[in-house]
Amino acid sequence: MADNSSIDSLKALLTNRNGLAKPTQFNMVFSLPAEINTSEARDLSIMCQTSSLPTRTVTTTDYAGTQRHSYKVPTGYTFDTITFTFLVGNDFFPKNIFDSWLSLSVDPASYRVRYVADYASTITIYQLDSEENAIYGVQLNQAFPISMSPIELGAGLTDQVHNLSVTFSYYDYTVVDEALLDL
Repeated sequence: MADNSSIDSLKALLTNRNGLAKPTQFNMVFSLPAEINTSEARDLSIMCQTSSLPTRTVTTTDYAGTQRHSYKVPTGYTFDTITFTFLVGNDFFPKNIFDSWLSLSVDPASYRVRYVADYASTITIYQLDSEENAIYGVQLNQAFPISMSPIELGAGLTDQVHNLSVTFSYYDYTVVDEALLDL
């Protein structure tokens, strides 16, 4: 038999915590590199359909020291890539933006790698509450696209729209200060 007091406790706790956060409530702010038309950054945010919050993994090494067994000690961090999915309109807007952005890191004609300042930018991801107020935010620092998914074409793909997935790498991320959460 279920313990109603724990259900009541959970309901009270969730009420005090303003309910549960929903994955559909998010917003993005893309800060594009200077060579790309930055007036269209807001449109990217609107067309973004999926994202995730970044993860940080502590890297370790085994340390034996004077102990009879080895144990792990931290040596630093690694950050996983993040993939965003965008709707693609008939003007192929996101595809054109990310084609341009990808060519900023490695020149397609000379294959020369450019400076980070030429191609990296910031992306801020906000979790929103049911009133669309930002309740949590992270800023990806020195973010840049590293790959795009293919856009499939086919006669049997009726009643479907194009989506474009773009994977980003970034140097690190910072949690946005609560005072800055007012969008």
